[in-house]
Amino acid sequence: MDWHPNDVSRLWRYNLHYFDYLREDGRKRNEKIFLIRDWVTKNPQGSQPGWEPFTAGLRIINWIFFLTKYTQYQSKDILYSLYLQVLWLEENDERHILANHYFENLKTLTFAGGFFRGNDAERWLKKGCKGIERQIVEQTLDDGGHYERTPQYHGLMLENYLDLYNLALSNSDLFDTDFKELLNRHCIAGLKFHQAILFPDQKIPLFNDSAFGISPSLSELDSYYQRICGKFDSLEKRFDQLIDLKSSGFFGYRSGRDMFVIDAGDIGPSYQPGHTHCDMLSYELMLAGRRVVVDSGVFEYEPGLMRQYVRSTRAHNSVSVDEKEQSEVWGEFRVARRAKILNACIEMSTTKKSNILPPSFISKKNNSNVCFKGEYAGFHSVKRRIRHQRVVVIELNDTAGIRALNIIDTINGCGVHKVESFIHLHPDIKMVNQSDAQFNLIGMNCLRMQLLISENASCFFERSYYCPEFGKKISNGCIVLQVEGLLPCQLAYTLKRIDRP
Repeated sequence: MDWHPNDVSRLWRYNLHYFDYLREDGRKRNEKIFLIRDWVTKNPQGSQPGWEPFTAGLRIINWIFFLTKYTQYQSKDILYSLYLQVLWLEENDERHILANHYFENLKTLTFAGGFFRGNDAERWLKKGCKGIERQIVEQTLDDGGHYERTPQYHGLMLENYLDLYNLALSNSDLFDTDFKELLNRHCIAGLKFHQAILFPDQKIPLFNDSAFGISPSLSELDSYYQRICGKFDSLEKRFDQLIDLKSSGFFGYRSGRDMFVIDAGDIGPSYQPGHTHCDMLSYELMLAGRRVVVDSGVFEYEPGLMRQYVRSTRAHNSVSVDEKEQSEVWGEFRVARRAKILNACIEMSTTKKSNILPPSFISKKNNSNVCFKGEYAGFHSVKRRIRHQRVVVIELNDTAGIRALNIIDTINGCGVHKVESFIHLHPDIKMVNQSDAQFNLIGMNCLRMQLLISENASCFFERSYYCPEFGKKISNGCIVLQVEGLLPCQLAYTLKRIDRP
């Protein structure tokens, strides 16, 4: 077994040392125990990446799960290695990184404190529980979302909460009632948040560092909660149509197989913005169960052009000024000067009464609309202060589905600038013909749409990348609207659904 392959990415090597595959039912037990023994032999203390704190923490918990289920494999050499790994992690935790990394460290100490016995174990348990009580409150926002505002990591952290709740309920004599109730509240809040942002295809939005297939699905997480609590129907079967998660900054609308969701959340947490992208006021759109406008996702965590691209403003359905970034992202996980959300709100309204609708929509004869309005200040590398305001008016049809999406962008500031707005199409969406101010689009199952562009903007088509999974890069189309002139200026477009004949 080669534990240090050179022909794969760093993240791939990390996953090799996580030992998540111990939980795979399809693998034989003798293969699993061989891998554990082989790791002990070939990975001496301090070797990389097996002894990095985050990697060690995930592996320790996976070994504990396995050795608890199959006690016949609790041999002296394996238990000694496991004990040594916990001692090492205790002295090398990631308090300097905080966020999900430090939480994983605390979770590991708590599990190790429950698995072992003795003075060290008592210290680990006490230290883990005390840290978790503080961190779970700090890392959970008022709407139940994780404070990194990244759907993928919300799912991973929710699994952590459920694992800890499972541990506490299964070892009630080691944990007090307040600790168990704290975990229960955060599990429920996290499940409800996860449900609120989920697309009709049961997949997450790809905002910030999010990809499919990394975090557990909502159904898996909900089933886990029900198993450990003995409860059923922990989530409402009916989804709320309006998505209004102010603390996390996710707003949108869902009806049937249609959904719109927009990211209007600040970079967070301020001291650990590593998973941040330049995606303020960027959105995703699904019609008839098909993704139409998509976030670019995340390809890898390795430094390089693709990591830079997926974090850039140009990779998102938002606006750039003079080809600069909303926030100054650099390295793999760094952010310097940052954009700041000024306001964001959403409402259901009619054309006769609305606090958000622009004047041009008041006269339209629609039954109802969903109206979003948000604004941020950013683009610090542009000499003068720039503010981007986006108004989204979702016109609904008679069955409450999405008939049309109207985007009105206003760029406020001083001087002459080039402003571009990006619309990233799902790879399945094809352009069948084009005029100066209109794109005709067709998707799967004959889904037909028209994209109408404001008269003051020029537009062109460019290739971009859609990365729905780690290591998966798919070429897709991006429509770019462009205007150059004195600020303030405005760009607008309408994506209209055309019913099949």
